[in-house]
Amino acid sequence: MKRATLILPGAAVLLLGLCLTGFSCGRAPDAEIDAKLRELDAGFATADSQEDFEALARLCQDVLDRGFVNGDLLFCQGNAFMEAHMPGRAIAAYQNARRFRIRDARLKSNLETALGGRLSEDSRSLIDHFFFWQAWLSYPEKYQAAVLAGVITLLLGLLLFRYKRAAALRRSALLFLFLTLILCASTALDWYCYDFTRHGVIVTDDVFAWKGNSISSSKAFKEPLGEGTGFVVLEEWGKWVRIRLDSDQVKGTGKSGESRRTATECWILRDAAVFY
Repeated sequence: MKRATLILPGAAVLLLGLCLTGFSCGRAPDAEIDAKLRELDAGFATADSQEDFEALARLCQDVLDRGFVNGDLLFCQGNAFMEAHMPGRAIAAYQNARRFRIRDARLKSNLETALGGRLSEDSRSLIDHFFFWQAWLSYPEKYQAAVLAGVITLLLGLLLFRYKRAAALRRSALLFLFLTLILCASTALDWYCYDFTRHGVIVTDDVFAWKGNSISSSKAFKEPLGEGTGFVVLEEWGKWVRIRLDSDQVKGTGKSGESRRTATECWILRDAAVFY
C-alpha cells in the first residue's frame, strides 16, 4: 500500500507536468495557412529560377512565423534555400528540421550537401551512451513516449488501490514509473538542446570574429568565418552576438586543448547570421 501511495501521486505529478507544458511542435493549419501551404506546393512544382526559390523560402518563413512548425516545412525551406544558392540559410533550416525528422536519410543527405560534404556527428557523451535511443527518436516522439508511459503508470497506480496485493501489478507500476522518469530526462535533454539553447549559422562569406563586441577589439582568429559555420549563442548585446564555435571549425588556434576551447568563443555582428 505504501508503494502504491508513492507511485500514484508521483505519476500524477509527472503526467500533469508533461501535459501542462503544452508541447507544441506546430498546430493544425487554419484556412489561411492551408492556402499558403497549397501555394508552396504549387510553387515548388513550377519554380525554375533563383528568385522563384527565394520567394518560396520567404513563404515558408511566413508560415513558420504564424506558428505552424513541422519538419516537412523546415525541410522544404532548406531545399528552397539550397536551390536559391543560400547554403548557410539552408543549413539552419535543415538543422532545425532534425528535431522532427532525426531518422530522415534525405534530410541528412541534403544537410551534408549543404555543408559541403563535411557533416560530422557530434561526439557522444556518457549521457548519450546512457540514453542510447536519443538518435532514434525525434523530439516530439520522446515527448509522446513520456506522456504514454506516464498515463500507463497512472492507470497502474489506480489499479493498485483496487488490487493491493497484486505483486506483479506493483512491479509493473514501478517499472513504468522508472520508464517515465527516464523518458522525461531524455525529453529534457532535447528541450535543452533545441529550445533552451539557441543556435545559429553564418550566412555570408568572410565574416570576421572579434574578441570583444567592437570592431576596435582584436580579431579572434587570423582567418574569417565562412558561410555555413554553425555556432551556439552565448550572449546578445545590441547588434553583437557572443558565440561558441565547434573547435573543428576554428582555424589558427593554439595547440593545447585549453587554448582551443578559449579561442572558440568570440563575437560577431548579428546581421552575419541566422538563428534557430
